[in-house]
Amino acid sequence: TYEGMIVGEHSRDTDLD
Repeated sequence: TYEGMIVGEHSRDTDLD
């Protein structure tokens, strides 16, 4: 959730990627 929004690489709401 955090990394997904901060990085912006993936539109998915997950902190795994």
